[in-house]
Amino acid sequence: MADFLDWTLSMLSKSSFQTMEGTVVMNGMLQALAQLFKHGKREDCLPYAATVLECLDNCKLSESNQMVLRKLGMKLVQRLGMTFVKPKVAKWRYQRGCRSLAANLQAPGSVVQNQMMTVAANEADDEEEYDIPAEIENVVEQLLVGLKDKDTIVRWSAAKGIGRITGRLPKELADDVIGSLLDCFRFQNLLRHGCAKKEEEIVPNPSS
Repeated sequence: MADFLDWTLSMLSKSSFQTMEGTVVMNGMLQALAQLFKHGKREDCLPYAATVLECLDNCKLSESNQMVLRKLGMKLVQRLGMTFVKPKVAKWRYQRGCRSLAANLQAPGSVVQNQMMTVAANEADDEEEYDIPAEIENVVEQLLVGLKDKDTIVRWSAAKGIGRITGRLPKELADDVIGSLLDCFRFQNLLRHGCAKKEEEIVPNPSS
């Protein structure tokens, strides 16, 4: 695996998305890496994940005009993120309780209190067991940038990555990701309203 990764990263670093030949080469290398980190064992891929992420940063795929390259970049970034974090479902995630409202309301108060205490204890244990590498911050940042992409298919890939990675993070870090996500939406709304206001200023009202 090490020799293959050295070759693919070398080809990526030598190629440029500004030429047709470079675009074809980068397309193939990104697809190969994405499949490798999807089907490979985590313990085998983890030692090389940081190096691949650094090479991907240097490629600056977000500046490319090729939608396919930006999409593959998002796909590879999210799979690198899934490699960094352990395949574990966070205990803070919503769990469906009793389906019957009547049975739920008739449950003794002590039972409900015990359930709340159990959930709090599980969350505390969950926080202690997590060991999140520093590269996750870079991964999440790139995925948030992908959410602002002009092409829907790139935004889809970034959104899937955000959801999958956040579901494995501790509650505190997951809250930070959600906060950044909401800030992204606020920025988009401000930008949209600002553009609409500028358009109203430029285009005269026919009724006036």
